[in-house]
Amino acid sequence: MQYLGQGDTRTEVFTVYAKDGTAHDITVVVNGVNDAATFSGNDAGAVTEDLNVSAANTLDYSGKLNVADADQGQASFDTARVDNKTNNLGSITIDADGNWHYSVDNAKVQYLGQGDTRTEVFTVYARTAPPTTSPSSSTASTMPPPSPATMPAR
Repeated sequence: MQYLGQGDTRTEVFTVYAKDGTAHDITVVVNGVNDAATFSGNDAGAVTEDLNVSAANTLDYSGKLNVADADQGQASFDTARVDNKTNNLGSITIDADGNWHYSVDNAKVQYLGQGDTRTEVFTVYARTAPPTTSPSSSTASTMPPPSPATMPAR
């Protein structure tokens, strides 16, 4: 009965009979709990300053997370709840199916020097009823452009 969520109940009634045929009901109430969600999939990405800049002057990366939850109807993501854990310059969105998109304004990362890396961490949540903390962290790294010596030959 893993499908029962927090506050859900299921009542089971069993009828037993005495040797003389007299019936008696035994009632068992099963109370659900909020089982923790588990996450898998792509929870990290990287963008590089000045490389593959969009028409909107952003650096973008997309990925896909998966969530599994034994509680019925809770194997999806809470699209309204994303925590910014590190004073991030960029932002992340996620849909109910776990498709996430990171975007940062290229101008905001121009301060990075050769060899510098900035790591931004976001926490996304599984949908639960009632809402509880079932986080998964997603990390997006922003890096400076490669030095001319390391750029591929043309």
